[in-house]
Amino acid sequence: MRERDIKLLWSRAAGRCSLCRTEVTQDTKATSGKFPIGEQAHIVGEKKDSARWTPTFNEKEAAQYHNLILVCPNCHSKIDDKDSRTNYPVELLHKFKTVHELWVQDSLSGPRSAIEEAHAQVYARLIDSAVELYQLDEWRSLTNSALSTDPHWPIVIADNSEIFATRILGAVFSGQHPRLESVLSIFSRAMHEASQHYSRFETWDHYEGSITPKPFHKVLQTWDELEYHRRLKMWKEWLRLREQWIYFLTKAANWFADEVRAAINPLFFLEKDRFLVFDPGDMLSGTTTTFVEFTTKEKEAFAKSSKKLPLELERLITASKAIRPY
Repeated sequence: MRERDIKLLWSRAAGRCSLCRTEVTQDTKATSGKFPIGEQAHIVGEKKDSARWTPTFNEKEAAQYHNLILVCPNCHSKIDDKDSRTNYPVELLHKFKTVHELWVQDSLSGPRSAIEEAHAQVYARLIDSAVELYQLDEWRSLTNSALSTDPHWPIVIADNSEIFATRILGAVFSGQHPRLESVLSIFSRAMHEASQHYSRFETWDHYEGSITPKPFHKVLQTWDELEYHRRLKMWKEWLRLREQWIYFLTKAANWFADEVRAAINPLFFLEKDRFLVFDPGDMLSGTTTTFVEFTTKEKEAFAKSSKKLPLELERLITASKAIRPY
């Protein structure tokens, strides 16, 4: 560990355990029942067999300030013990660290103003809502089912996308994190419109809690060859756009995670790696896994644009609404 990381950790924790706030010391000669020795624990494990290890972190990164938490010996044993470590995932430990450092800051400089506290709560609530309502922990399942040969979209995601879009529209942003605000707006609109792409037509079935669109050309009341081929063409266009929606959403999810890590929580979703597109394909193509993200230039353009939506998203929305099979 670098000395500057150690000094930063101890100063921001004010020489107290970040979990129980017991006073600790760096001086092994001064330890006692009242002042136990402080321990610099790793949030993401340093080595393969350690608690919360992930291959995305190398040993150098694991030893830096953002991955360290100051704890007393008792709490260190508790968070790393094989029988209890599952109760202390990466994001929970980072939360403990953040809450403790804010407590130290407030204790030394006084509490934040009501306005500052309100702004912080707005960001925190919206981030938590996105994770919960969009079920980001289950992204693999979402992309897999959405791109299957029998495509389906979770009803709960369709319902929640409308709830979250309403929250974003009503949010009072402070402008403190403009890039995060931009991606929240773009991500929410994209999820809402993608849900509409699956549920816009009346000919869909509920299948195990999912919206399952029926191929347009298979629901003819009476046989009409011209109408059949027109609807078949529309269905192929729907499938093409479906794939574009999933790739755009996955890019937006990765951008969202990047901005949360940059502005709020450095370890946000770091344990789970990146958001990927899992395409089950068919018998000929097979399953593929793809990582996609917006380029730096694209993200900067989105954040700086006077338009509310990126051109790529506007085009997807327009193309989806242009599909009129009936």
